[in-house]
Amino acid sequence: PQMATSFFASIGVVCTKKEDGRIYPYSRQASSVLDCLRSKATGLNIEERCKSEVVGIKKAGKGFLLSINDNSTVRADVVIVAFGGKTAPSLGGASSGYELMRQLGHNVTKLSPALVQLKTDTAKIRALKGVKTDAEISLVQDGKVINRQFGELLFTEYGISGPPVLQLSRPVGVQKGRFLVNIDFMPDYDKKELEKLLFTRRNHLSKVTLENFFTGMLNKRIGQAVIKTSLEKPLSALCNELSDNELIILAKSIKNFQLSVNGTLSWQNAQVTAGGVPAKEFDLSCMQSKLCKGLFAAGELINVDGDCGGFNLQWAWSSGHIAGCGAAAYLKNI
Repeated sequence: PQMATSFFASIGVVCTKKEDGRIYPYSRQASSVLDCLRSKATGLNIEERCKSEVVGIKKAGKGFLLSINDNSTVRADVVIVAFGGKTAPSLGGASSGYELMRQLGHNVTKLSPALVQLKTDTAKIRALKGVKTDAEISLVQDGKVINRQFGELLFTEYGISGPPVLQLSRPVGVQKGRFLVNIDFMPDYDKKELEKLLFTRRNHLSKVTLENFFTGMLNKRIGQAVIKTSLEKPLSALCNELSDNELIILAKSIKNFQLSVNGTLSWQNAQVTAGGVPAKEFDLSCMQSKLCKGLFAAGELINVDGDCGGFNLQWAWSSGHIAGCGAAAYLKNI
């Protein structure tokens, strides 16, 4: 990260570090980063050809012949492919880059949206649309917890969103199996501590209705959803009507509020593509293809994807730097 921020500073991008460790341009404008990169490229006499989509590529002697969408062709001694992934089609994401790699003999693994919101059964959370809360969320695959994240959870009309959900989402699109999410609304309390708290709460709030039993403890709508989905009692009932067993059931629901997962949202909503051209088909020391000499690759096109927090951006920059240096060294020796 320090090398990356130093580079961006050298081209005019002032960075700032947030409390969570994430780094942003001080301008708060992604477009300003692009402007600085383009200004640097112009200063190096690099030709920029916008709206010139490469629709075909083939080996031509020691170099390459690129077919452009305006029916023109470009000859190149070396090619760096950095098409990006399939995510965010409105911003240019597409699968065309993978097809071009196939033309040069490369394989492409299954492509799936990653760092994306989850679609779940909505019957239990219909009244929670728009509610945000800190929670610990576990992803369960075929009865086994495979990942656990903590952070701000957002309930939506289709299911759940928020940073911890994005972190958990990858296996849902990539792997087979039955997926569930377990939500712990009070991870600071273990089950016994929570049961004790609820027993005390029943005594203190004996004349309060169930509608407000969790007010001051949980988000009000979440508390009501826990009661509605756990007990066969109206919200108008009094707290002193709760039996010991019912309090234990409520504690279990708070610690393990379960939703079945029906899939993920679309490519338009995803932040990164899982899958791509296998990394093993490249020499990672220079990012040159092992199958096609003179072909280099970088970024999301390759089957590499990371968690939230800038890891995918760092991979793009690091692999791009290595590919650029590798391509320059290759040109000197042909």
